[in-house]
Amino acid sequence: LREILKQLSVELTYRADTNYINALNYYAYLHWSSSPDSVLLLSEQGLNLSEKINFHAGKLKALINIGTGHFAKGDYVKALIIENEAVTLAKELNN
Repeated sequence: LREILKQLSVELTYRADTNYINALNYYAYLHWSSSPDSVLLLSEQGLNLSEKINFHAGKLKALINIGTGHFAKGDYVKALIIENEAVTLAKELNN
């Protein structure tokens, strides 16, 4: 996981594009049960970048991952709040 994070952050001025955000969300998803802290870190980055470029699908995936990360850490209330935010966004997007 450290190597993946290193590869993803090789260049601090990396363009915030949809491919990069999708990669962050994908790697977060892969590690939901083994490394929830990494899930939260990657997903928060994906969320922030998605909001920055107005990428709704990336924001939705990031919110789902963040909720899952909190669930895996046992913070069920926070997980539910975030997942409800994801459901609201999905409804807005008709997704």
